[in-house]
Formats: sequence, C-alpha cells, structure tokens
Amino acid sequence: MATEAYGVLHQSQLGTSVAELINPSGSNEAVFCHIKVVNTDTVTKTFNLYINGSADANAWAGSANNPKSLGAGEEWEWDGALALGPTDTLQGKASTASKLTITVTGLTRTP
Repeated sequence: MATEAYGVLHQSQLGTSVAELINPSGSNEAVFCHIKVVNTDTVTKTFNLYINGSADANAWAGSANNPKSLGAGEEWEWDGALALGPTDTLQGKASTASKLTITVTGLTRTP
C-alpha cells in the first residue's frame, strides 16, 4: 500500500553553483505545491530553478539570460502542483551564495 506524507520537502540557502534540491529517488514520487524564495540580503539577488538538468532547456524559473530577480527583503512564491518521478530532479542556484533561502513544500509518495 502506498504511503503519502505532506510537509517540507527541502529548505536551504541557494549556492552559486547549480545544486540538486529535490530528487525523489528509488520508486518514490514528489509533488511540490508551494515554493518560496526569500532574499535575506540588503541588495538585489537573482536565482534560477531547473528541472532535470541545468541548461536553458531545463529552466523552470528564470534562465541564464533572464534569471528571477529579488530586491532586498523581497520574496518570490509559486503555488501549483508539479510532480517529480523517481528519476527527476529540481535544481537551483543564486547569484550570491547563502543570501536566498528556498523552501519547498509538498507531498511525497512511496508506492
């Protein structure tokens, strides 16, 4: 019987290199429902989120030539439903390390 759990799937401060944030792995699945990115710095910062790779073709929020921009203390939020299968990943990076906090909430399902 499948088990499901809702909660925080990931929380960290984005680094300057593309890093994997969520990877359901095994036979697990993840559905993220809410993403919030907060700029904790006193100046504007940018970020990018990707699905299944870090090329522009994988850009999900922002791209190499047009990253998402947050002013000092600003927040970016996304609400919806996006499913990741066992081999899918959510990745991200920021213009400056340790200044943008990302929180992803949603559902994990283990068949």
